[in-house]
Amino acid sequence: MKYMHFNIEDIPYEDNSFDIIIANHMLYHVPNRNKALEEVRRVLKPEGTFYCSTIGENHLKEFGELLQRFDPNLDYLSARENAIRFGVGNGSNQLRSYFNEVVYKGFHGGLNITDEKAIVDYLISSNNDLKKTLCDEKLLEFVYFLASEKEANNGFIYITKETGLFASI
Repeated sequence: MKYMHFNIEDIPYEDNSFDIIIANHMLYHVPNRNKALEEVRRVLKPEGTFYCSTIGENHLKEFGELLQRFDPNLDYLSARENAIRFGVGNGSNQLRSYFNEVVYKGFHGGLNITDEKAIVDYLISSNNDLKKTLCDEKLLEFVYFLASEKEANNGFIYITKETGLFASI
């Protein structure tokens, strides 16, 4: 088995080269998705399958809500913007222009997080602006805020997960 990293908008392989192509949680970051999907279709064998996972507009929405309640000046780029570009609600339509059959499998659910530090670690690892803002005394205040939110919600903070997988042939 061989793995490579390359630009999906310019796949360095000949036509009809692959049985399967997988794109996990990344198509919403691609500047020219039409070009990328043309390339995937080109290098995929006629009976090959393209698997791509993505998110929905409500994915992790509570992170943004928590930050806004803590400090209305804090901004968290929510998953919503990514899902608007290519998400569970619109991915099928985008894929149907390039594939005869598109099947969707949703993976709805959520997380009951009991460790407020896990929330802080995730937020500051995924957002450089928050990493700069949530430090020192402000970071401690945010941890205390999360602890009070957790206590008010039966010992956990619920975070929505809205993800899915498209299989396209």
